[in-house]
Amino acid sequence: MRTVRTALFIATKSIVQGSKASMLLMICILALSFLNVTFTAGILAGFPQAVYANLVDNSTSDVVINPQQYPTVRTYIPDQARLRAEIQTIPGVEATTREYLLASSVAFDKYHDGQYVTTSGEVYGVDPSDVNTVLSFKKDLIAGQFLSPSDTDQILLGVGVAGGGKYPQPADLGGVKVGDKVRVTYSNGDIRTYTVKGIYSILLGNLGDSAIITSREAESELGVHDEASQILVKTNLQYASVDQYAAKIRALFPNLKVQTYKQLLAVVAPVIAAFNLISYIVSAISILIAAVIIFVLIYINAVNRRRQIGILKAIGLRQSIIVLSYVFQSLFYMTVGSIIGAGLAFGVVTPFMDAHPIVLPIGVLYPVYVPVTIAISTLMLVAASMLAGYFPSKLVARENILTAIDR
Repeated sequence: MRTVRTALFIATKSIVQGSKASMLLMICILALSFLNVTFTAGILAGFPQAVYANLVDNSTSDVVINPQQYPTVRTYIPDQARLRAEIQTIPGVEATTREYLLASSVAFDKYHDGQYVTTSGEVYGVDPSDVNTVLSFKKDLIAGQFLSPSDTDQILLGVGVAGGGKYPQPADLGGVKVGDKVRVTYSNGDIRTYTVKGIYSILLGNLGDSAIITSREAESELGVHDEASQILVKTNLQYASVDQYAAKIRALFPNLKVQTYKQLLAVVAPVIAAFNLISYIVSAISILIAAVIIFVLIYINAVNRRRQIGILKAIGLRQSIIVLSYVFQSLFYMTVGSIIGAGLAFGVVTPFMDAHPIVLPIGVLYPVYVPVTIAISTLMLVAASMLAGYFPSKLVARENILTAIDR
């Protein structure tokens, strides 16, 4: 205990009487290192979450219900209105909607010369009255208007089908505009002509390369009523987990195929793993750079105080106490630097990002701070600063007393 008190006393005197410029430099380096590690990890964690949010909002919702697979395979879910009403009695379920999926090709005669450009894809039949309570089609419209429930001769096109957007596709129609007419050929050979009522932009998921008609028009084409190719369920994930909602729906309808967005978006998992790996590498490099700079500064400080270290050893002070005092100095710099870095990260950068988020094609990107990641980064900075204080001071402190005093 006496050794610790003595080392703390020497460290305090060294900090108070030492070079203020060196102290500020080390504190600034650690503050910026903490900010860099925290912000970089937050952005890299926010990217996959933005992808997930975009796909959930525009494609899968939280839970997707597909037709019966066992004991016999069915194409559609029958009596969908009653089924959805039962699902909406589950506490935490906010809304449901249904979709019809129709295989088709869309053709467009841009110059009205009988030369059609054709692209294949799916047509989704939706209920305009409730689809936007689950998915976010309306906010994705870039031209025209959304469908009305009574529309049977109008269609919405994804920009991947219409063409003419910022990200042209090899198989798009070359620039369809609102008011143009397109010809849709369904898988049964039926051909129908629609007026384009709106164009929407969704770059992730299948909907960006698809078209949308009303469920009324889809039922007319398919010859069905009150059925669905799939039912989408939006939930309050603060009330229960998505797996718990899926389990309750399976209990109500054991023959239906119920999947969560996690299962549907499993293909995104490798992307998330890649970004996590990048985050760890960048964090490790930032911490290593900070440790090297602290090592150099502590070493220079110790070299400049060789004479004082020699005198301390001459009066009987153990080498371990001298080394420990430099470790305490490094911990002081790290603590102050981390506090300042945290203030910059959460008091300056985060409010700025909230006010000016990064808008990307995949969604809105915010930094996401994971407490465990921040804790690990902080512990790594502590360890790095302790090592950066230990080794250079040990190199100088082990020098012969007479040699150190004579310098």
